[in-house]
Amino acid sequence: MKFDNMFRNLKLRDRIILGYSVPLLFSVAIATVVYYNVAKVESQNEREVLGYEIVRNTDMIALSLARLQRAARGYLLKPDPQNISNFREAETLFNKSAQYLQEKVEVAAQKNRLDRITELGNESIQFNSNLIDLVRTGKLKEATQNYKSLNRQTLNQEIEQVLDEFEKDEILIQQQKNKETKEALNTLNLVVILGTLLSIGLAIPIGLWIASRITQAINESVNAIASSSTEIAATIEEQERAASQQASAVHQTTTTIDELGVSSRQSAEQAEMSAKGAQEALEKAEEGSSAVEQSLQEMANLKQRVEEIASKILNLSEQTNQIGSISTLVSELANQTNMLALNAAVEAVRAGEHGKGFGVVASEIRKLADASKQSADKINGLVADIRNAINSTVIVTKEGTKSAEQGELIAQKTADAFASIMNEISNVYESSQQISLNVKQQATAIQQVASAMNSLSTAAMQNASGISQTKQGTQKLNEVAVNLKSVV
Repeated sequence: MKFDNMFRNLKLRDRIILGYSVPLLFSVAIATVVYYNVAKVESQNEREVLGYEIVRNTDMIALSLARLQRAARGYLLKPDPQNISNFREAETLFNKSAQYLQEKVEVAAQKNRLDRITELGNESIQFNSNLIDLVRTGKLKEATQNYKSLNRQTLNQEIEQVLDEFEKDEILIQQQKNKETKEALNTLNLVVILGTLLSIGLAIPIGLWIASRITQAINESVNAIASSSTEIAATIEEQERAASQQASAVHQTTTTIDELGVSSRQSAEQAEMSAKGAQEALEKAEEGSSAVEQSLQEMANLKQRVEEIASKILNLSEQTNQIGSISTLVSELANQTNMLALNAAVEAVRAGEHGKGFGVVASEIRKLADASKQSADKINGLVADIRNAINSTVIVTKEGTKSAEQGELIAQKTADAFASIMNEISNVYESSQQISLNVKQQATAIQQVASAMNSLSTAAMQNASGISQTKQGTQKLNEVAVNLKSVV
């Protein structure tokens, strides 16, 4: 009675765990015994495999000793290097097998025999190696006598006897291990069969008793679930109607915000296009201003060059005046020279015969004076033409200077006008950029609101769908409770 009350106070999970704990404990105990026996069988199998390997390596020792004796005998009959190679291979095989047996053999008597086998084998190797050395040094007769001696036969007989004893004892040890393995397998089978039967015998009555107690608890829980599910269904119907209305309102709001988002995006695009147009106009105005500044610079350069030309023309006019003065002086000198030549000719005529040479010189000087006067007249004519040309050039230069000054004034006014235009366009561009930025921010904000409303709409629809599913689940829960009650 006390245990029954304690069982009633337990949860359903604890009841089921308690019901299966007893068979589980028996299963654990059986598994422990089975594990121990399986481990024992595995150990016996490993020892059996090891026994086979020990026997195989024992045979390998006998085979290696026979091979090295055969190689030594072959070298005695025919000194062939291949016999020496065979001898070395047989020696390596003997050492490898002996080393393996030294590591694996654990029985004391067998280890003693193995030590004796190793000792005798080394003696046989040394004996046959001496035979090969005698043949190598040309002592063939001595080698033949040693081979025929009784020591070799006695050594071989003792080796065969110890190997035979070692192998027979190893076979007996293996048979004993096989017997122990069979006993462990029989014990394992018995434990498995008894454990299975005992688990079945305990699980059936305990399971029936627990099932009756669990059925009673389930009946009570089913009645409570059926009553609660009816009340939940009524509440969910009211929530479903409210959720549907909420979803409809959210959908309408979302549609309106989407339209507002489209309008804001169009406004943002138009503002951005205005900003781009203002930027292009600003760039064109900057290009025009740059061109006007360049023209203004060219005008200043032109004015400077015209002034330089005027200065040079004035210098040229002064030089031309100097040339005219020199030409006048040359003409006067020619006239005076002509007069002197005329006087010299008169004096030469007076001198008579003695003045003929002087008369010729005077005549030539007169000719040169005439030529100089003619050249001076030509120079005066050219100087007059140059003066007229210089005067015309001076007039044109003054007019060019005035035109350059007027062009400079006009270019300066144009530059000032472009500067004013650039300032106004810059203000328009900055305003357009600010408007574009504001509109973009508004479009982004509207987009975020639209996204939030879409999420809210989705959540409202999911909420309505969830309530509908909850309603269906409650109805199914009621049906399951009724079915469970009928089944229990």
